[in-house]
Amino acid sequence: MRTTKKAVTYYLATRPDATVLTHATGPTPIPLLAATADGIVHHPTPGEPGTWWSGGHFILTTAPGEALHRLWTWPARLFTVEPVGETERGGRYEGHTLMTRALRVVEETDAHQAFGPRGRQVLEHLDAVPGLARRWAADWAADPAGRREAYENWRLCTHHEHTSGMRAVCTAGIVAGRAHREAADTTAERIAIQRAAEAAGADHRAAHYAAMRAAHTTRAVLLEDRLSEYILTALRGTTLDRHLTATSR
Repeated sequence: MRTTKKAVTYYLATRPDATVLTHATGPTPIPLLAATADGIVHHPTPGEPGTWWSGGHFILTTAPGEALHRLWTWPARLFTVEPVGETERGGRYEGHTLMTRALRVVEETDAHQAFGPRGRQVLEHLDAVPGLARRWAADWAADPAGRREAYENWRLCTHHEHTSGMRAVCTAGIVAGRAHREAADTTAERIAIQRAAEAAGADHRAAHYAAMRAAHTTRAVLLEDRLSEYILTALRGTTLDRHLTATSR
């Protein structure tokens, strides 16, 4: 019985203006939608055929959750594309990537996929981060010593409901890589930290606490379908909040 080989879909993320930067173009962006008459986008400095170190190239991925690699910003746009001409597969740990000097844009797709299959939930959570950060910063300001002690206990100690915070963060990072969501994880974490720090106020210790809580909770949302509750409870800081409620009585 003959089997039909499934077509491979390649993704490329761009900045909001549909331009992409590569290591060989420096600050000069490449407009992804400025194709030639044959519909092909050529890298302006492609280098010599047969080599990939002598010039520039596009790096495509079959994993939407890795499309923000080398972009690391949001908002962004996400396109499905086809490689044209010579290509080279990524290395051992980047088998989902493909290098090409030219490509053809197939269509623009939903950008939330760049944060993985839970992209919509991640973006909703990131929108909520400023409000959460103000609450976390206020919690710290109300009892700095108590919050510091509670956070250190969460970070270092295993609880009967969850693992230690350090182990949860480490596990989440490993799982993000295995799930091909490492770029999504890194980008979402950066956004969460920035938004939390901006919203938390002038107290840098309170802002740091809020930023760490934002990073961990965002990771929990992004990887909720891949982590156990034992890990997720730690990332969400459930016992941290419960401790706060108990001490305020």
